[in-house]
Amino acid sequence: MSRSRSVAVLLGGAVLVVALAGCSDPPQGTVTATNVDGTVVQILSNPTATACHRFAPIGVTTVMNGTIADMRLYSSTNCTGTNVYLSTNTSVGASKPSGLGQIYRSFSFVGQ
Repeated sequence: MSRSRSVAVLLGGAVLVVALAGCSDPPQGTVTATNVDGTVVQILSNPTATACHRFAPIGVTTVMNGTIADMRLYSSTNCTGTNVYLSTNTSVGASKPSGLGQIYRSFSFVGQ
């Protein structure tokens, strides 16, 4: 094999590895959001991966990530500012209906 052909094969392989590393699973599953008293406010099935999703206008206090993709929760309505990381099949939120705790108003998926 010539030197130039070997370099071309190596470069092609490197490009393929980089392209595949950027791929991740789409967020298949369900995101469930509840308010302080445990009432379900929203259920989103198979939400799109590339969008900023808004919760109910007043926000929610508990979020269950039942998808196969990690997500970030925001107190803003446009997925900006400080966020809370929520991994696959976990939840975050108020443990008691005390009215205290974080209010989440939007979310996005990590690496999408």
